[in-house]
Amino acid sequence: MEKSMVNNFNSKIITLMYPAEEVGIKRDGDKIIPRKEMINSRKGVIKIIAETLKDWDIFIKFHPSIKNFKELSKIFKLVSNKIKMVEPSEPADKYIEISNIIVGIPVAGMVLYTALLQCPEKPIIVADLNKELLGDAYKNIEGIDYVDDKDKFVKLLEQIRDNKYYKKHNKEKENKNPELKTKTFSNAAELISFLYNKFKTNKQNL
Repeated sequence: MEKSMVNNFNSKIITLMYPAEEVGIKRDGDKIIPRKEMINSRKGVIKIIAETLKDWDIFIKFHPSIKNFKELSKIFKLVSNKIKMVEPSEPADKYIEISNIIVGIPVAGMVLYTALLQCPEKPIIVADLNKELLGDAYKNIEGIDYVDDKDKFVKLLEQIRDNKYYKKHNKEKENKNPELKTKTFSNAAELISFLYNKFKTNKQNL
């Protein structure tokens, strides 16, 4: 198990923030996504990253309350020798700071909100390839790229890799979403509820 690796890498880095949830719920039809399918789907996300960013170091930062860290580490390490596992107890902010790209998979929780405040200039992506319930909570938040399709995810990673990615100026984002700069949340559920209500409001105003 790797720990405190932040000073050992000088290459380009992408960090995948891995959630604690072992099962999911489809947004359409409320169908349960079983544990095995969730693991395979998340393994697919990691494989896309590894195949698209072949020369990059890939950190997988597990949620502190993850229960099957050793099992998942064995599964995901087989995808690429560029993958490094981060102990669940390691603070996420260290990996946000050293990463060129931060990717979250549903349910993304507070870590992407933290990344947006900590490093708003960096590409921050939600990869909702399962189209999960509340997986689109960050969809209309300036500064976070939401993708729900494999091809879109690959294209976005390629744009970043090839220096063709453009992110709007931070002041524009602050002006459009001033509440993200000033609002605080006591837990992930409160944040997700806020983002979901914001998404519904934006959708109704279209």
